[in-house]
Amino acid sequence: MALKDLFYTRFQTTLKPITVVHVWSGIDATVGIDAVYRSDGRLCIVDVEALPLEVVEKLASTSPANMQTLLARLADKLPCRLVVEAETRLPLGSQVKLIERTIVPGSSLKGYIRTALLYYLASREPNIAKILNATVRIGGRYKPKEASIDLENFFLRTSKPRKQGGLVDALQQLLVSDPKPVSPKLSLKELKVCEIPNMQPIAEVYAITMTGGQLVYDVAVLRKPRNPLKRLVREHSAVLDKLSLLERIDVLEALRRFGCDLVESEIARIKGVKELEGYVRLLEDLRKRYCGRVGECVVARIGFMTGHQAKTILNLVKRVNPPLYNSVKRFLSQYYGRVWDELTLKMVRMEDRLVGVGWCELCLTRL
Repeated sequence: MALKDLFYTRFQTTLKPITVVHVWSGIDATVGIDAVYRSDGRLCIVDVEALPLEVVEKLASTSPANMQTLLARLADKLPCRLVVEAETRLPLGSQVKLIERTIVPGSSLKGYIRTALLYYLASREPNIAKILNATVRIGGRYKPKEASIDLENFFLRTSKPRKQGGLVDALQQLLVSDPKPVSPKLSLKELKVCEIPNMQPIAEVYAITMTGGQLVYDVAVLRKPRNPLKRLVREHSAVLDKLSLLERIDVLEALRRFGCDLVESEIARIKGVKELEGYVRLLEDLRKRYCGRVGECVVARIGFMTGHQAKTILNLVKRVNPPLYNSVKRFLSQYYGRVWDELTLKMVRMEDRLVGVGWCELCLTRL
């Protein structure tokens, strides 16, 4: 079998930031120690493993109190694993969230596609309110990350034959490569958490974000495997049906539906807030550009500080089953020990306006 015969379809997929995109690496850098400002104003994330021997010797012979002064003096000579634009100069000791090595890994994009497909399938199901009641796990011994397991089982998984055990997942047929960056622009940004409608700031973090360029991925849907048996046993039929699910779904349309509903939800949350009029105009422009016509490109929201709307199907739950949505809110409030609501926004200042974090364009070109 030729390699191309393994694929049902393939896409060249590009991601371009519209606001700023950040996928956290799990590591923070400390300004003055492993993040230093160079003379041109850019921020160097120091490559500690590549430090020249003479620098290591100088640091070893310097007292902790003088180490930051020494690093600042050597800043232009230090090896950097990343150099980014910096709009502001942070005080020594400030923490900076470092972006993933591949900026937005293939696993992050696949996770977003998975949520979009689940949202799309659930939104087309006429009995979705009842299905949600039967499958959403809340309360008791469950944790928030376990809430959607049975729901995903209903739409995306089925049991393997009895002798094998376990589950088959439709998304195992979806392959997403890590990206090839094309002229990426990385910048240090302040990301704010604000309460609405008064726009009171309640927290802020500094992060290295993607603000320009694009990421190019190879996305493919595998063909379903052939039935190895001469007859179609019922349990094999269910497996083959689930493994062909993505052949029966318009992935681009699923992404469009999910992204456009995210835009509509965000507009509804902030419309009427005077300080966010510029953000509303941006969202309305995105709605006009991506939701009013069919094309290869869709609006998406990916990464850190994008909120539960972009990572779950709670927008759909809120719309079709308000009592269950309220139960989820109570469960999350009890679990986290604080009021869980939709009264906070994650914002970044771009030019002269505050806008939401994580908005980007996804374009899928069939190969």
